[in-house]
Amino acid sequence: MASQRDQVISDQYSWDYTYDAQGQLRTASKRWQDDVSQNYGYVSGQQFQYDHDQIGNRTVVWRGGHSDGTGLRQATYSADRANQCLV
Repeated sequence: MASQRDQVISDQYSWDYTYDAQGQLRTASKRWQDDVSQNYGYVSGQQFQYDHDQIGNRTVVWRGGHSDGTGLRQATYSADRANQCLV
């Protein structure tokens, strides 16, 4: 979608973002910047993934992670009849 950031780069790291078809944040990952090999390893603990239901409520979050991209911790959410988030 227009005006959504897909990457932020600094001297030492970059943040990469992806979005779903509705424009909601799907992933955010912080990677170390390596000018020589262009091979960016993940910064430990700085990875996030999100799932949403059909009306945009967040249903699952994965966060944390190791430098190889594995080891994310999962949290599940649901909504009650009043569409209030339940953790």
